[in-house]
Amino acid sequence: PLTNLIQTNFTYVNERLAKHYGITGVEGSEMRRVEIADGRRGGILSQGMMLTTTSAPDHTSIVKRGKWILGKMMCQNLPPPPPNTPSFTPVLDAGKTVREQFEIHSSNPACSSCHSVMDPAGFGLEAYNAVGAYRTKDGGKAIDTTGVLPGGKNFTNAAELGALLRSDDRFTRCATSKLTQFGLGRAPTDDLEKQSFEALL
Repeated sequence: PLTNLIQTNFTYVNERLAKHYGITGVEGSEMRRVEIADGRRGGILSQGMMLTTTSAPDHTSIVKRGKWILGKMMCQNLPPPPPNTPSFTPVLDAGKTVREQFEIHSSNPACSSCHSVMDPAGFGLEAYNAVGAYRTKDGGKAIDTTGVLPGGKNFTNAAELGALLRSDDRFTRCATSKLTQFGLGRAPTDDLEKQSFEALL
């Protein structure tokens, strides 16, 4: 099923990847299917590749992860930041989690309009560090993975976030649109359809 792209109760690992994911009992270099019972792995949301590419080199990026979820999984692309918007880099080992530091930064009225939509989706993946390893603390403090998707659907962790995305019609519509775009080699827009029709008249 298409929804297995988001979340499953299994994954494929070899010994090296299993250690990185915190999965025991896997030996050897051969990739094999492993059943997952704790909900921490399985599907693209918990895949090391996605989690690493949506992070900074030494810390997670709530903004990149939230934008990725909204843009790639729900086709809800946000506008680019206003000109001259200052970048923000959290201070590591500052006694605050990355989330707490981002929440302070995003409370600025000039930033909050976009971040209030984008960041909450990224909060759900904060239990995975910058290279996708599972963790429970950041900056010496317990990690808060609660968040909300556009439309007001709340979640408390990555597993619940995945379950919400699996049941959200915006995901299936988005995936269908992207597959259509891939097949056509262009975006399936109304303007193009109108132009094509008018060319026949």
